[in-house]
Amino acid sequence: HLNTGKRNNLLENLRGRQWLVLGFPLHISGVEPCSPIQLYGFQLRASGLVQKEMSPLASRSCQMSVLPWSQNIICVGRNYAEHAQELKNAVPSEPLFFLKPSSAYVREGDPIIKPYYCNNLHHEVELGVVIGKKAHAVSQKSAMDYVAGYALCLDMTARDTQAECKKKGLPWTLAKGFNTSCPVSDFVPKEKIPDPHKLQIWLKVNGELRQEGETSSMIFSIPYIISYISEIITLEEGDLILTGSPKGVSLGVCERKGIVVMKHQFRKYSNEIGLN
Repeated sequence: HLNTGKRNNLLENLRGRQWLVLGFPLHISGVEPCSPIQLYGFQLRASGLVQKEMSPLASRSCQMSVLPWSQNIICVGRNYAEHAQELKNAVPSEPLFFLKPSSAYVREGDPIIKPYYCNNLHHEVELGVVIGKKAHAVSQKSAMDYVAGYALCLDMTARDTQAECKKKGLPWTLAKGFNTSCPVSDFVPKEKIPDPHKLQIWLKVNGELRQEGETSSMIFSIPYIISYISEIITLEEGDLILTGSPKGVSLGVCERKGIVVMKHQFRKYSNEIGLN
């Protein structure tokens, strides 16, 4: 608790500085919390990964954040035809999406925890799109203006539970929304990825390549997805959209150099996923 004079002096000293917050919530009364995009922008800059000036969305003066990401995780399912076919699902005629809670987030280095009711846990590696500003009913033409950057993500799925939910006509929350079901990499500013539809995403389990695909194979493009979802759900700054998984999902969890790589541990499995 600071009096007005001391607080103003503190804020004046904080302004314009770049701070590195290593995964811990930090809050000082009187300082407006920044978005996840700004926080990770400073992490990237401080670690030397961003050499040029960042976009206004990512570089606005701000020092700390209460949450590492926004509350909303919107996941698009069956957005790669071969993935839909390997699970014997129909290829959708419009985007199929579902939600994960914020407790699904897990960062690199932390374990992925299998829910007690699951006997068949699958990995689905996906390109995540991080929203940079509020988006409501945006057009496909302007949709990319609302993108701040990207992240490499896993949609962990309790496949046996999902099958039971489908059989009973129930929602997928038990299968898709459990704690640690959405591992995410560091934030990658969109300036580093000129065309997100020309990327290779891949996943290895214990060094063995299990999933590999090209984002050019998406059924619905990123502008289409953003426009479609924003007609139904208003997207907020920091929201994360998972854009679907290529074929090759299997039991377990998930070295080449790429834009970003992350690793997680799950029992005897060691995973490595990447974005080129």
